[in-house]
Amino acid sequence: MGAGWSMRSMIARVPGTRPACGLAPISCEGDGASRPHPSQMPERLSLGLVGTGWVTGLHLPVLRRLDRTVLAGVVSGSAERASAVTGRWGGTAHTDLGQMLEAEHPDAVLVCLPPDRTAAACRVLIERRVPFLTEKPLAAGAADAEAVERDLEGVDLVIAVGYNWRGLDFLPAVRERLAERPARLVVGRWTGRLPPPPWWRHVVESGGQVVEQATHLYDAARFLVGEAEVHGAASAHSPRADHPDADVDSVAAAVLRFETGAIGAFVNTSVLDSDVIELELISDGRRTIVRMHAGPAGPRWSLVTDDGDGERETPTQRDPYEVQDEAFLDAVEARDPSRALCTYADALATDRLVRSVVAATGSRG
Repeated sequence: MGAGWSMRSMIARVPGTRPACGLAPISCEGDGASRPHPSQMPERLSLGLVGTGWVTGLHLPVLRRLDRTVLAGVVSGSAERASAVTGRWGGTAHTDLGQMLEAEHPDAVLVCLPPDRTAAACRVLIERRVPFLTEKPLAAGAADAEAVERDLEGVDLVIAVGYNWRGLDFLPAVRERLAERPARLVVGRWTGRLPPPPWWRHVVESGGQVVEQATHLYDAARFLVGEAEVHGAASAHSPRADHPDADVDSVAAAVLRFETGAIGAFVNTSVLDSDVIELELISDGRRTIVRMHAGPAGPRWSLVTDDGDGERETPTQRDPYEVQDEAFLDAVEARDPSRALCTYADALATDRLVRSVVAATGSRG
């Protein structure tokens, strides 16, 4: 896709003004390094966007609020869809990633593609040494995700993966509760509706619900409790009268054992008309629940705690997409891959875990 391109020694500056009060980065492992002094930072980063689906509508408002980027180019297989995004958010419409990179020279790129198309875009960006944040999952198939990891060997490049639950601002409180009383049982539930995109219904395009959707639960469990092994899983597929072409499993369940000794029970389904999406951490005498509330305006999250005296619910104060995207921009500006909330290598560990679940079911997903 065009001649090779490497990160320029000087980041292009686009006239603009920083917010008077910058937002501090949030670190997954505690206090992160402070942001460079404003005098050492570019006013705004030039950003490319690959994909024009639903999730872009969660990133673009966040990026506008952060006021740290200017959208330079948008890539879509549909020129009309690309133009619709640029008409509202700015930038130039393109139908080819290589063309956009050659024309716009973005400082960083957001990859928001269906899973079966994600890895190919990531490999182009790695070849060109362009920092990027890619949405989860890493790919529809394991081989594509592993190929990207091989491309990254010996490459020092900022790459983030969109496991946005890691950006929930109440997670430090969750960690504190678990430090006091470790989880004995981890229960994940992603039970809800069939997502509308046609690609989601086909395993070869989405990877199935465990890989594409419930992966958030498995990643959050890894992040909060530790590594785990699959001890058994089962799934079933039932025909859908309204979507006879759908071949993803209708239901799935898995049992895990964490390195801490905790037992995990995870279930998912897409046959309902309402949603229950949560990760419940059960400790001695207490319950800690990370809950996602789906809605037409986008998801929101809350922390529910119960120490035997009734439930208390605390909503997030910041959008985790904002926290995630901010950490990515911090990493790009500092040229420090470790500042991303979720690196590719870390995301690959989650990817391998969910594919182990699928393999244990004996199904394709």
